[in-house]
Amino acid sequence: MDDQILLAVAELEKSGIKLNKNHRRDLCELISEISRRDGIDAVSVLNEDKEITELLQNAALNGPKKLGRVKDILVARRYPTYTRARLTFSRRVNNLKLDSRIKIVPTPFFEDNKITVEFSYESPDGLREVLKSLEKLDKIDLVKEALEDRQDSY
Repeated sequence: MDDQILLAVAELEKSGIKLNKNHRRDLCELISEISRRDGIDAVSVLNEDKEITELLQNAALNGPKKLGRVKDILVARRYPTYTRARLTFSRRVNNLKLDSRIKIVPTPFFEDNKITVEFSYESPDGLREVLKSLEKLDKIDLVKEALEDRQDSY
């Protein structure tokens, strides 16, 4: 593994983030891919990102919260198109104001136009309320809209 990548990961550990083998592998992969794509050294991937720098210096956050946030930032940098599509999808689902007992999940990475709908209810009346709320999905294509919005944002 590139020494620069190991130095970058060591910087994360100095800030109080404990990394297991899986976290280390994921972060090394993300940092390496961003570094190659952007033509910068691996340490710069972290040091030149103001949000990451401030996050690592934030004493109010514990290691696991810092790790989660750093990983989210790096994933967003590595996969900006997917990140925008995911945010658009979430925004559109929230705007539908569906019954709180309903959960809408796209396929991973929006591989196709399918969504999974999960719901729960406790009574026949609860089921009727959920079904009425689900009718809002009849006239829209959440995945298609999220992907179209992603393409329009270039």
